[in-house]
Amino acid sequence: MTINLAELLSIIIAVCSVLGAVWRVAAIEKDIQISIRKLDSKLDVFITTYQEQREHQQYLINDLYGQLKHKSDRLMNEIKELETEVKKLKS
Repeated sequence: MTINLAELLSIIIAVCSVLGAVWRVAAIEKDIQISIRKLDSKLDVFITTYQEQREHQQYLINDLYGQLKHKSDRLMNEIKELETEVKKLKS
């Protein structure tokens, strides 16, 4: 069985093509992994920022609730005082 030069050249070219394709796929996979790591770090920053903003908003909501409760308590006390004064004036 003899292999002529054309067949040998075709085999070598095919092997080189396969190796080149594997090399290119490995390079693309590396680029994809780098992009995924960058996106992951950006996502971590976004999640951290979101959590901090949410916590800050929760503090603001609790503060507003406290202020409303305080003002409504004062208003109720003033209403009670006015009721007692009205009762005193009626009697």
